[in-house]
Amino acid sequence: MVVVFHDVTLAKEIERLRREFLDHASHELKTPISAVLAAVETLMEREPTDGERREKFYRAIFENTTRLHNLISDMLDLSEIEQKRAALEFAPHSLQRIVRDVIADFWPEVGKKNHTLEIKVPGDDIVIEVDRKSLAKALGNLVDNAIRYTETGGRIAVRVERDERAGMARIDVIDNGIGIASHQLDRVFERFYRVDKARSIRVAARDWVSPS
Repeated sequence: MVVVFHDVTLAKEIERLRREFLDHASHELKTPISAVLAAVETLMEREPTDGERREKFYRAIFENTTRLHNLISDMLDLSEIEQKRAALEFAPHSLQRIVRDVIADFWPEVGKKNHTLEIKVPGDDIVIEVDRKSLAKALGNLVDNAIRYTETGGRIAVRVERDERAGMARIDVIDNGIGIASHQLDRVFERFYRVDKARSIRVAARDWVSPS
């Protein structure tokens, strides 16, 4: 008698990631599409005579269309990375300039939520060899999460420090938002993983850490 066992661990993991990707993508795309459709239907049926109300509909269409564009761009970037087609372009760049340029894109969102945003960078320029686009995207994701998951009137800090001994620089994104449960920290770099939104944000401080 011959017994043959097949290890299907990898196949099961790929299938799980595929399901999570479909769930994530459909959720992220459905919200802005629904908002755009609602605004367009309203304008087609009865366009508001009030200029201020009409502007709100146009603004909703613009913001959600931009969100869709960014989501699709992120998916295309991820596809290139997964297929190892993405080429990194390393060149000397000012770390302070990258940080300030990224933060500049988020000032409107910071103002909407009445956050206090602190930027702390060394006075002398730190020049690093880096793919600027990739670093800006990674930093932008951290800042976006800090803004989104910090309650109105929260505090956010972006700090750049130089480690002379190691010959390296460090960027910290700190906030007093709802944080990530300690038992979920080992999954934050897992593709498409999303922290459970159904959790209560009022929990014992020992069970949570601020995202950074």
